[in-house]
Amino acid sequence: MKKLTFIIAALLVAATAAAVGIVTYLQLTRKPTGDGTITLDSETSTERTLSYSANGLIPGDEREYSVNIKVPASGKYTLSLDFEETRDRGLKEFINVDLDWEGATYSATLSALLASEPVILSADIGGAKTTVLKIKYSMPSSVGNEAKNATCDFDIKLKADSANNGQNGQED
Repeated sequence: MKKLTFIIAALLVAATAAAVGIVTYLQLTRKPTGDGTITLDSETSTERTLSYSANGLIPGDEREYSVNIKVPASGKYTLSLDFEETRDRGLKEFINVDLDWEGATYSATLSALLASEPVILSADIGGAKTTVLKIKYSMPSSVGNEAKNATCDFDIKLKADSANNGQNGQED
């Protein structure tokens, strides 16, 4: 009887550990909300809010998200990315953010981005096509226990414009 009780207890512990592992895996691999393809209009501004949750990061971790940006025609386009904190539990100080869009890059800590004006990325696009904005955030491997169990949620308010925006076909 003791053996059966021990086996049942061991199975329950193993099942609980497996469930915790699955939940942790899902938390670490969750995609940000609001990503996908953003189609720009050459006559008006296009805006989208991307929501991110930086939970479960450990030193040395890196995550990258891609946002497809479909441009309608050749021209100069700008992306404005305004980082806004929605909840921080000590993690923003330890996260590095790298942005890359058509060769226009920007890097800073998340805490600096949350405290600054919007980041502006500009690109000359040669023809109608889908481009990719890459957003990578990482935690340096040098970060110690001070980041243990820390979390941070933030939004990126993305605004895209064409150089032709507002000109209604008129030239200066």
